[in-house]
Amino acid sequence: MSDKTRGGSFERMEQAILAAAGDLFDHRGFNQTSLSDIADAVGVARSTLYHYYDNREQILVAGVEKLTTARNGLNESIRAMPAG
Repeated sequence: MSDKTRGGSFERMEQAILAAAGDLFDHRGFNQTSLSDIADAVGVARSTLYHYYDNREQILVAGVEKLTTARNGLNESIRAMPAG
């Protein structure tokens, strides 16, 4: 397997974890969501999550960072639009 394929696969799994965790945190709350819940939602073993994140807090931080980056990019695009 090439590094490019492996990197893309790793990134896709990270995105799946963040999406599932975000949904669970939103619906159940952070304190009521376990790593097992996230693993079940993604369809992987709990141990697999540890290849990506050490704990729920890291998943939450990664999700917030992703949202912040997206928001900043959107704000930059809006500022770059011509006035009028």
